[in-house]
Amino acid sequence: MITIKIDNKLFSVKNLWSEITIADAKKIEDVNIPETLLRLYDAMTEAEVKAAVKASKESPDPEGELNFFREVIVALSDTDPKILNQTTEGFEHIYFGYLEKFVIDLHQVFPSSYKADGINSFIHRDVKYFLPKAEELINDVKPFAQETVEGFLEGLELKSAMQNKVIRSEGLAGLAAVFAREKGVDYDEKETIARVKAFEDLPMSYVWEVFFCLHTLFNGSVASIHQYFRKEKAGKGMI
Repeated sequence: MITIKIDNKLFSVKNLWSEITIADAKKIEDVNIPETLLRLYDAMTEAEVKAAVKASKESPDPEGELNFFREVIVALSDTDPKILNQTTEGFEHIYFGYLEKFVIDLHQVFPSSYKADGINSFIHRDVKYFLPKAEELINDVKPFAQETVEGFLEGLELKSAMQNKVIRSEGLAGLAAVFAREKGVDYDEKETIARVKAFEDLPMSYVWEVFFCLHTLFNGSVASIHQYFRKEKAGKGMI
């Protein structure tokens, strides 16, 4: 949490993933990113970045950007919107210095600014939730050995929707609710829906921990599937 001074008044602004909740992430996502910044955030190559910068210089939108900065600050702070509407002082510094990383990572649905701790569990509202783990066998690893087919397929569907930018914070909340469960509890659709509601105030740091955990496991699942088919072919003398 940082303290900012606007119009001689002090306000607190969240500047860590551990301070931002899923509900906060949804607020950020609901703020429309101006085209001048959106082109840059969508750029995937150096050439695209240069083109985005050039386009923004040729067609600047300072008013749209300032309004955007203001809305993001409001979403992540205890500032009074009425006071922010009366000034533009410091908006650019606050946004680019502390808040832009949240907007970019949520827009791209990948936490480049977050370093995972590799936790196995977390406690939320006095309930301990466990992250999925791989089961190591002799000469083999089963990434989702303890997961039901329904849970695994639901996770794949959410993951695909996020990769295609169909959903963002909603998908992250869904992944956390699907896979972060109490010990010994299997996937259940109704309970998952209830967890989505309970996780509204879950810190995004835990959500990203689930994300990184699943990213590793899903990649391991693909590798396991390929390995399985290679073994099958080898057994049939096909390779």
